[in-house]
Amino acid sequence: MADRLHTVNTEKCKGDGLCVDVCPHGVIELVGEIAATVDDRVDSCISCGQCVAVCPTEALRLQT
Repeated sequence: MADRLHTVNTEKCKGDGLCVDVCPHGVIELVGEIAATVDDRVDSCISCGQCVAVCPTEALRLQT
């Protein structure tokens, strides 16, 4: 399920951590300097879209 929550374009992701910092429930973390969904926090995601909005390279998408 976690792999369906967020889609990350690994070529665009710069690993700046802005999405990690803005997530109100800690659903995203950096893994090898790439944004990734934390498997055991998937149910905490409120689909607010802040992670997508803050990404300067548009590397992150929230699945609907």
